Amino acid sequence: MVRLFANMTAGHVMLSALLGFCSMAWNGLAVLPGTDGGVEYSASGAVFATLIAIASIVFALAVSLLELLVAFIQAYVFAFLTTMFISLFQHHDHDHEHAHDHGGAAQPAAAH
Repeated sequence: MVRLFANMTAGHVMLSALLGFCSMAWNGLAVLPGTDGGVEYSASGAVFATLIAIASIVFALAVSLLELLVAFIQAYVFAFLTTMFISLFQHHDHDHEHAHDHGGAAQPAAAH
């Protein structure tokens, strides 16, 4: 349970960091002081912000797919372990071809 929580938390933290890069790139465009006292956006800053945003979105998509893969692997492992543990608690009748007496000598099998 702790491993599943840690995997999910790590994936979500990575996604929020990558998408945070995208928003920081758009909010922090290279701003130049304007001639009239205002601000101007530089063309190189806009290109740079666009490249950062595109790269962040591509990596966020890759992390999302990795998270999906981890979720399927975790589900498979939990289902497999649950099956194994439940099967350990079930009573199994052992049908032998012959019955053993307490002296250790084998007796012939009973006719069915």
